[in-house]
Amino acid sequence: FLDKVKSLQTQCGFTSKQLASFMGGGVVCRLMDEGFLDKVKSVQTQYGFTSKQLASFMKNGVAARLMDEGFLDKVKSVQTQYGFTSKQLASFMGGGVVCRLMDEGFLD
Repeated sequence: FLDKVKSLQTQCGFTSKQLASFMGGGVVCRLMDEGFLDKVKSVQTQYGFTSKQLASFMKNGVAARLMDEGFLDKVKSVQTQYGFTSKQLASFMGGGVVCRLMDEGFLD
């Protein structure tokens, strides 16, 4: 487990403070899941998140849904629809949006 945490910190460029923030919101529960770290790194690259933005984005349940089919497509759709920068998207996904994002009709 600790090897995965260290690898995550190195791969994503987290400071200790960012890592502590990132590990909340369900990441601890998913860290050992096959493909999770690769998906996190892919998300960081795809959305151009800084390590700080990635830590913010992963809060509030994103970790629980990250591996769900269609979730990242919906995130990309939201980013495109509203013209969010990476920073704005990371902020927007907090505050309960993650929990409702896959609900039919949400954001229509």
